[in-house]
Amino acid sequence: MRRRKFPDNGEEFVELFAMKTTLSLGLLASLLILPAQADLRQWSGDASGDWAVLTNWQENIFPNFGADFLIFDASSNKNLNQNFAAGLNVQGLVFESPNYILSGNRIDFAGGMDIQARAGGLTTINLPTSYSSFGCDVNVSSTSTLDINGVMSGTGGIDITGNGFVRFDAAMTYSSKTQIESDSNLIVNGSIANSLDIRRRGTLHGSGTIGIDSTDNVLVEGNISPGDPQADVTGDLTFNGDLTFVILPRIKICGNEIFSLM
Repeated sequence: MRRRKFPDNGEEFVELFAMKTTLSLGLLASLLILPAQADLRQWSGDASGDWAVLTNWQENIFPNFGADFLIFDASSNKNLNQNFAAGLNVQGLVFESPNYILSGNRIDFAGGMDIQARAGGLTTINLPTSYSSFGCDVNVSSTSTLDINGVMSGTGGIDITGNGFVRFDAAMTYSSKTQIESDSNLIVNGSIANSLDIRRRGTLHGSGTIGIDSTDNVLVEGNISPGDPQADVTGDLTFNGDLTFVILPRIKICGNEIFSLM
């Protein structure tokens, strides 16, 4: 897992917030968890959903792609189209309002940063994404769902955090490990190409396939609950390899708990 250096107090965050007077007060919580060196660029969507239209960004300034966090708050245009060339380098995406749908050309998270869905409701990512060896943190708040339909590729891994739900509905090909952190939920209805760790109180759901590298296995400290809890349907999870139970978990089949020492 990546570690970041945060300041000892909130001065840098307050100064950054003051410089961006067009940001809503609702973004303050997000600022407190972003790295101090990150700059922010907020979406307005005044003209359309196209990223390559200048007037769709506040202050009519394009983001410094690869350095700025992109903030998506209230807007009349939530059907986003990444219509720059494929491979656009993005530092991070923060969705502060629900019902955004992001489609278009591939974006790259070369710096290994964040995707955050923090406003409740559903956020959907349909475009393909790629991750460097630094990987990416996917943080979803307790009332939010992040539905990732686009293929996730690259050499990095994915770290699932927060109390909401993350959905993988495509065949994910990134080559490093997936980690489901404590109290987090991942629904795999597509597939994951490599191994994963389920931390204590984290839960893996879905009806998809976990492809396990021959040199690794699935490390289970948390829960395995096949099926889709959001759709209230049962299902089968397939593991192409070995599972290692570090702490005896809770396992459910057809909605019935068959094994639990937690």
